[in-house]
Amino acid sequence: MKKIIAILSIFGIASCGILAYIKTQSFIGVLIYEALLLFFTEIVLRVFIVAELKLGWKGRITSRLRQNFKEPKMLAFQEHPYALYVKTPNSEGLYPSNNMGYVGKRPISVEKPGNIIRIYSIGGSTIAMVDPAQGPNSHWPAKMQDLLNKKLGNNIVEVVNAGSSAYTTAESFSEFVFRGIDLKADILLIHSNVNDAWTAQMIDGFKSDYSHVRVQKPWKLNRVYSLPNLNFLISYQLIRHEIIERFGKSNTLIHQISNPRWKSTQNFTGERVRIFKRNIRNTIAVAQINSVKPIIIRWEFDWDSGWVPPYLDGSPKDALARKFIQYAKANNDALEELAEECNIPLIELGDFRSDCFSDHIHFNAKGLNEIAYRVSCNIYPFIEQLIEKNERVHYTSKKP
Repeated sequence: MKKIIAILSIFGIASCGILAYIKTQSFIGVLIYEALLLFFTEIVLRVFIVAELKLGWKGRITSRLRQNFKEPKMLAFQEHPYALYVKTPNSEGLYPSNNMGYVGKRPISVEKPGNIIRIYSIGGSTIAMVDPAQGPNSHWPAKMQDLLNKKLGNNIVEVVNAGSSAYTTAESFSEFVFRGIDLKADILLIHSNVNDAWTAQMIDGFKSDYSHVRVQKPWKLNRVYSLPNLNFLISYQLIRHEIIERFGKSNTLIHQISNPRWKSTQNFTGERVRIFKRNIRNTIAVAQINSVKPIIIRWEFDWDSGWVPPYLDGSPKDALARKFIQYAKANNDALEELAEECNIPLIELGDFRSDCFSDHIHFNAKGLNEIAYRVSCNIYPFIEQLIEKNERVHYTSKKP
């Protein structure tokens, strides 16, 4: 419908111009007529905007205008030969990154200072999300860092948030192997589940290397994004929005790394959970070989919300919601099994209230504070152990 309205608007203005020329036989008359028509259109659109903002009318004009000023999400990311993609260093906006392309604006160095306890966090957007109102360092791992340092009375803990929107265990594993290990972290926090369940395990034609849902595409921005944004013309902004939606949509991140919409008609199978478990097991093994202590966090979301993963076709919505829950719970069970089999810690956060989420999946401001607090309480004993270990090593090295 919105595309039809945009086309009709352009057609209407052009038609009026032609009719005006036929009647007046004057280009000046046409320009005056078109200017008056544009002025009238702008007045009407502004009336609708006021109605949406002040009177609570249900419309989409204001939301489209806001989207028109957002930079394409893929600008915050760049291609990587092995991890598929990583965050672009020094990004701003909704996907802030530091000097090395990790979440937030706190700079880090490859060389870790001797007294620092470095925590490397991996996962998807549920670990990478920030609250714009609180600033670029409002992701929950950064909040956890602040809580730990406050409790310890110094700035000994440093968190590197390697989480990234849409990352599955495949991307997280590759990123950790080829980038994370070099940072010589003391602890690896593993917070994965949702993207494997939603964008890999639920999809028809499953392949164990996830190649059924991941593709390499040229990392080039569509030219339609270079259209100037004329702030003073609402009608132009709306038309620009429709053009970008039609011709530039492939440049959103999920379309850059995959080809949704996906078919999801096949029933739950344990084999797909085994692959998820394999990926996490391999990540744990790499961490341990490199003297990094892995800690698994059980994944949580608004379990009773009936959330239906988007971009999926082929099954009724209620069936998709049930299948997602089935994979998410099975993945959590696999995480518990791995913690026991590998003799590593498992942090069970417990349930979160619905008012902790912005969309049933991602944490809002309240949820970010809550998960940061819960994880910090659970991880604190391991931080103390590492501090004591470092002090013993330091003392031994000083002995004559």
